[in-house]
Amino acid sequence: TFSNKKVIHPPVHFQNKIIDDVELHKHLGLTFNTKLNWNDHISNIISSVSKLLDVLQKLSKEIDRKSLEIMYHTFVRSKMEYACIVWDDCSEQNCQVLENCQLRAARIITGAKKGTSHNKLYAETQWPELEERRSYFKLCFMHKVVHKSAPDYLVDVLPNVANVEKHYNLRNNDDLDQFPFKTEKFRKSLFPDCVRKWNRLDKDTRAVVSHNSFKNKIVTDECPPSSLFYLGQRKFNIIHAQLRMNCSNLSAHLYSLHVVNSPACICSHKSEDTAHYFLDCPLYYTQRMILRNVVTRYTQFDLKILLYGDSGIDHDRNAVIVQAVHDYIRDSERF
Repeated sequence: TFSNKKVIHPPVHFQNKIIDDVELHKHLGLTFNTKLNWNDHISNIISSVSKLLDVLQKLSKEIDRKSLEIMYHTFVRSKMEYACIVWDDCSEQNCQVLENCQLRAARIITGAKKGTSHNKLYAETQWPELEERRSYFKLCFMHKVVHKSAPDYLVDVLPNVANVEKHYNLRNNDDLDQFPFKTEKFRKSLFPDCVRKWNRLDKDTRAVVSHNSFKNKIVTDECPPSSLFYLGQRKFNIIHAQLRMNCSNLSAHLYSLHVVNSPACICSHKSEDTAHYFLDCPLYYTQRMILRNVVTRYTQFDLKILLYGDSGIDHDRNAVIVQAVHDYIRDSERF
């Protein structure tokens, strides 16, 4: 029995056997409980995913970033998104716990330190938040229902168009009727939320018949990060990423994490940040001249190019610059 209230009911018989009352029931990979919430299901996901992330953590120093990312998408994120449109009405706390798992994966894959800005992590990986992806999946599901490519039992649930009987033009003429609801639980459930998200789309997007074309039109902002971010030995690839995210072992970065008492460089400069380390610190003058000589063969010598490459030159030349940066990091012996 699924109910928010405790109910006493007579025993239920099936094939001359009494059906047991249970607190939890797993069906098609989803864990249902008598309280009508998804706490137990999310706990199961987190338990399973945490073990996989522990394995990724152990492999993270030996395996390259690209392989780690493929492993995360294949084995970890897929678990966190199985049937996610059904349980997307879970609590905000559960959503945040799932998002924290993705952030942990991002730190493992990029080598980022704990305390790195979440925005910088997402900028580095170019991953959308899991909540965005669930909204995307819901719209894809709704497109199949509206255009009758879903099973009939789902199509039959679809509400009518709101203004189908009205003869004057309205901006929301093609909107679907919303399901009447009395509880917040039902308002956030699958079909009411899908209808709400569908009605927010513009008419041209809703009118696209091809499912692939529709997916391309509403696709989330996920795109692969620069191919340069995957280059080099793992150790120096990690340090390079940490420098991009302003959370490395440089004193200014450690100071912002409250790890050291001063952001100053041992050369007496007031702040040992990424710019000072690459461009100004006199302790690494010789190494910097070697780096400058390599970079200026192809482009100008500035911090953005050292961190991200130059979009105006080809991949091979950028790869040479990345290797020169990694050589600078190695030869400076700062890390």
